[in-house]
Amino acid sequence: MRYVLTGEVGCKKNCNKFNSVTRRVYKTAHFRNWHDSALLQLKSQGVPTVPVGRFRTEITLYHGTLRRVDSDNQVTSLLDLLQDAGVIKDDCWRCVPQKIVNDVYRKGNPGATIEIWPLTDSTQ
Repeated sequence: MRYVLTGEVGCKKNCNKFNSVTRRVYKTAHFRNWHDSALLQLKSQGVPTVPVGRFRTEITLYHGTLRRVDSDNQVTSLLDLLQDAGVIKDDCWRCVPQKIVNDVYRKGNPGATIEIWPLTDSTQ
């Protein structure tokens, strides 16, 4: 399976805000907008009827600027997005034992590609 997303990938860890009145942590509007948009993009590309249990993945992050970004946080956001979309069952290390991450500068054209290969018990 291959999914292509447009736009800069949101960083889940860096988007938490704290409301001192309600004492609750919430996600910023920017992150929620990215998540909703990316979820629509994923679903329009077809989600399998049965979520993938164990898999290996290769994620390519396309950065539209030379600004410093923590790619690890972006990968976490993408794996959570795949789980929210129902593409994968879980994003724990036992379900995704192999991750390859590539970072590429693509001026003015951020996005990501996610490739997933299901693993069987006999496949490591």
